[in-house]
Amino acid sequence: MLKRLDLKYFWIFSVMCTAAVFSYVFKVRIFYGIKCFFEFPELNLCFGTFSAIVTILHKAKTRNFKFSATMSFNEFKIPVENLLSFVSNPITIVCSLALAKGIYFQLAEGVQYFPFLNGVEITFVAIVTAYLLFISILELGKHFAEIFTKSNLNVSVLAAISEEQFNESEEDVEPNIGDPER
Repeated sequence: MLKRLDLKYFWIFSVMCTAAVFSYVFKVRIFYGIKCFFEFPELNLCFGTFSAIVTILHKAKTRNFKFSATMSFNEFKIPVENLLSFVSNPITIVCSLALAKGIYFQLAEGVQYFPFLNGVEITFVAIVTAYLLFISILELGKHFAEIFTKSNLNVSVLAAISEEQFNESEEDVEPNIGDPER
C-alpha cells in the first residue's frame, strides 16, 4: 500500500491541514499580524523600490543594452523601451498591495475603502488582487533567484535594424494575392 502512496501530495495535504489548524487556533494573532503589515507606513515604498531594483538588475543581467552617439531614433527606441519596461512589476505589486490593504480593512476592520463595492464585487476584486499579487511575487522571486545564481542564460542582444535593411526585407517578400497554391 505504501508503494502506491503519492508522497508529494501526501505532504501537500499534511501541510495544508496543519496550516488550516494553525490559522484556526491563532486566528487573532494572524489578523493582528496582517493588520500591522498593512499599517506599515512605507509598505508601498519598500516593496516598490525592492521590486524595481530586482527588476532593473535582472534586465541588466539578461539583456545587453547598447547605446552609441550615432544611433538613429529607431535604434535608440528599442533599448530604452526594454529598459523602461521594468516599471510593470513594481507597479503591479504596489497596486495589488494597495487593493489588498483596502479589501482587508473593509472586510476585517469595517473601514469603507471601497464604498461602492459590496458582496460579490469586493469578492471579485479580492480574487483579482490575490492573482496579481501571486503572479508578481512569483516573477519577482524568479528574477531575484536569477540575479544571484550563475546560469547559462540566453543573453539577448537587442539591436535595431536600419531602415534600409527593413525596406530590403519587405522587397524580398512576394505578395500572396490570388495564388491558391501558396
